Amino acid sequence: MVNSTYTVKLDNGKEIVKRFVSGNVVRVNEETNRPLSFDLVINKGKDREPEYVNRIAVDKDARFAHLVKEFKPGQQLFCEINVVTSDKKDSNGKPYQNYWLQSFDYGKSPKKAN
Repeated sequence: MVNSTYTVKLDNGKEIVKRFVSGNVVRVNEETNRPLSFDLVINKGKDREPEYVNRIAVDKDARFAHLVKEFKPGQQLFCEINVVTSDKKDSNGKPYQNYWLQSFDYGKSPKKAN
């Protein structure tokens, strides 16, 4: 299981927070008023609660956007995600974090139902 967060410093001095995760697709969200996105579940092992990463957004101009539209529930993915923290805070006082898919690779395909 891969689930790591790193801060990467670019040549221009800017820092980007990246999260590397392995999980399974829950659903693809193709709403007209929002960017294309998908939800992922990260299984943490037997007797442990899974983590849900919702609304991993995909830039409409991304070269792989058409592939994201074809994700099926259960598909295993390995994802590199850019984490963008907002100045706005949620009801718990924590800043909102937006996730943007940078790259991905396929893992195991979901089993076909009989």
